[in-house]
Amino acid sequence: MEVVQKSNTSEVPQNGNARGDRDRGRGRDGRGGRGGGRGRGGGGGRANREASFKKQGVTYWKHMPHVTEAELRAEAELEGMLFGDVERVTDDLGKEVDGSAVSAAIGGGVETGEGLAHGSKKRKRKQKAMKPVWHDEDDDTLQVVVGGGKKAKKDDARTVITATQFANNLRATHAAYSQPEWAQVKEDEEDNRGDEEQERDEEDEEDEEAEDLLFRSTGGYVAAQERTRITRVADANCKAPSKAVVQAIDFHRDGQLFLTAGFDKTLRLFHIDGKTNTNVQSVHYQREPLKTAFFTPDGKEAIVTSRLKRFHVFDIASAKSTVVNTLQKRPEQFISRGFVSPDNKYLGFIGAEGEVILLSNATKQIIGSVKMNGKLRACRFAHTSPKLLTVGVEGRAFLWDLRATRRCLNVYEDEGLSPARAVDIDPNDRWHAIGSVRGVVNIYNTQDAETQAKPKPVKTVMNFTECINDLRFNHDSSLLAMSSRTTASNIKLLDTSTMGLVVGWPGRKPKLGKVQQAVFSPQSAYLAIATDYGRVPLYRLSSTSTATQSLLSQE
Repeated sequence: MEVVQKSNTSEVPQNGNARGDRDRGRGRDGRGGRGGGRGRGGGGGRANREASFKKQGVTYWKHMPHVTEAELRAEAELEGMLFGDVERVTDDLGKEVDGSAVSAAIGGGVETGEGLAHGSKKRKRKQKAMKPVWHDEDDDTLQVVVGGGKKAKKDDARTVITATQFANNLRATHAAYSQPEWAQVKEDEEDNRGDEEQERDEEDEEDEEAEDLLFRSTGGYVAAQERTRITRVADANCKAPSKAVVQAIDFHRDGQLFLTAGFDKTLRLFHIDGKTNTNVQSVHYQREPLKTAFFTPDGKEAIVTSRLKRFHVFDIASAKSTVVNTLQKRPEQFISRGFVSPDNKYLGFIGAEGEVILLSNATKQIIGSVKMNGKLRACRFAHTSPKLLTVGVEGRAFLWDLRATRRCLNVYEDEGLSPARAVDIDPNDRWHAIGSVRGVVNIYNTQDAETQAKPKPVKTVMNFTECINDLRFNHDSSLLAMSSRTTASNIKLLDTSTMGLVVGWPGRKPKLGKVQQAVFSPQSAYLAIATDYGRVPLYRLSSTSTATQSLLSQE
């Protein structure tokens, strides 16, 4: 469609009052043109120009540059040569046409239908050689109504044709246009197409068989060898969800008692069975948003901390909570994060200026401290020896001996020297895992970490782009849970036997929210995840040591 601009050199329409276009005047009907006057014709000027251009088949638009009538005719001729009469081709879609008929319908100096549809014998031979990928049986019975639309001509009636016939008409229409270079099939590609398609079909069959073993309609997570799965069950706190962010979760040594704590100032205990998960006890601490909570290894107590310089000891047998003010005289303004040693001898609290405050778990009294260079971010006790591993913002790890001397055994650099935010030691003391603010998780051999200044990691996980906030090994060191609270559902599992990531877990749906912490049950029967929306998703694990062998992506 042609688009033109009002011009002083163009012809002035004869209908309407021309004077209204030139001079100021008054009239009863319509506004004048450039002069702003009114004339009896009611449209001399812009309105009459629009009507005149519309009658000529072009559109009036005031923002285009000035053009002459000769330029308009030349532009229309050029447009016809390039694109043809598009409206005529559109009207003929519903009719049975061949390539020559469609080409004939496109005017304006383009090549004839014979030249376009039959001029390239090589292209026609290639099109015949290429077979359709698939055939839809519904096309044989489906009927399409064409013509009779709002923009159709009066003599065009609504017709009904088959889907196959409609597709042939469309194909003939597009065949009238020249084929671009990127859509042409080369001779060597056509010769090798048969072999490539056969290989591709074989690969697709293998992929389908593998996917059938991995994923089921239940959404479960299935291993190929023992049909073991990781399946989501009822939320651990489904009977009493938290009203705020869940900051801490932990399993009791018997694997059935479970606790949650968070910013709603409430400690909740649940009996975990994977179905109902009954709420056993709830303890509210006024004006104390809870930061950490965990069971002691002997299972008799639960330690609860907040931002205040004190902590609570909840007795499991009597269901009573006791306040311990041992930390009141410390210079720190806040002491919020605590942890316990696997041998149940020590309690540790992260203080200021890289210091770890050590307490006796039996007496709850301070027995000493260790201090590293720089700001401390995370620490963890060893399982089989009295050692403590601390990491901080300088990208270095400090290994401490907790016996009488409490000396530093070794200082080694985390590869990349990125500020560390999470650390864990596996239950067998074979690996140290360190997570950084750059989303990198390095796993070191314990022997190398204790003797070398710059050990080489045995595995580097770079599948995160955000800060690593939590690392947790399971009971037999076969799995490592890695998570970040920066984005939703940002948690991954690593199989330590092959050092590969578990594929397809946790999946896109349902959303987990921002992961605050992840813990395994004592025998890895369950995996619980603390989230920012108050719920604790729970996953059932079976035969964890071999459940992930066929679901790993080697890197």
